[in-house]
Amino acid sequence: KVIGAVGGDLLLDPICEKMSKIKLFQTDYAVLLDQSGAIVYHPDNSLYTQPVSSVVAANVNEAIVAAQKDGQGRVVDTVSKVTGRSITIFIAPFTVGESGVYWVTLLACPDDEALAPVYSGVYTIIVVGALLLIVVLAILYLLVNNVTKAIGQIIAGLAEASEQVNAAAGEISNSSQSLAAGAPEQATSLEDTSSAREETATMTRENPDRAQKTAEPSQY
Repeated sequence: KVIGAVGGDLLLDPICEKMSKIKLFQTDYAVLLDQSGAIVYHPDNSLYTQPVSSVVAANVNEAIVAAQKDGQGRVVDTVSKVTGRSITIFIAPFTVGESGVYWVTLLACPDDEALAPVYSGVYTIIVVGALLLIVVLAILYLLVNNVTKAIGQIIAGLAEASEQVNAAAGEISNSSQSLAAGAPEQATSLEDTSSAREETATMTRENPDRAQKTAEPSQY
């Protein structure tokens, strides 16, 4: 037996105003769906009361229906039917009061804008890495250049020393040849000197004998 019924109106204007302020990126937007899947709020006013299946891809509509059944959020990658851009849709079901009926909030984020900070970070890393590589290569070039110059100077010094050694060796060889050429003459000279000394010694020995013989007759 039904005793009576109580009804109430839920003003959507404050909710829609808050939904319009949800902005994570430049062109992302939020959508509010009722329990039947009809659009309650969309940035495009012409889509009010339209079924969400008319503006989203089939995989997104299936995810919305599943979320309304089990109350679990989902994330779906798809392509926007309106803009043709790749977007990621975050699906968040919620209950209205104690009704146990799930409404759904959708947040559509363009992938290029969502990934822009990542791309920017990667670009920065690449630029910084390239600059560091250039600096390292410049340092290596300077080190190699200095080492090459030092090695060149050492080689030049060794070459100069080798030339000096060769010149000294040549002089020594020439001196040796000169000495070798003068050795016979010196030997002959020494022989002559030795013969002269022997003759002098002989004459020295003979002179007393001769003097004695010369002196003996004078004694008679």
